[in-house]
Amino acid sequence: MDATPLKSIVRSNPGLVLMKDNVVIKKWTAYGIPTFEQVKLYMEGKVGPRGIRPE
Repeated sequence: MDATPLKSIVRSNPGLVLMKDNVVIKKWTAYGIPTFEQVKLYMEGKVGPRGIRPE
């Protein structure tokens, strides 16, 4: 993927896009960038569209 599609994905500048296996998992604006621990929950699949999934 080159820079142009990535710039289109993140319309706010600066912003953060979490991708796994070329799939966008979550996007954040500069004002809502999460902590490392929160990103880790997304990467482990413990957070869904409606929040934290129960164990």
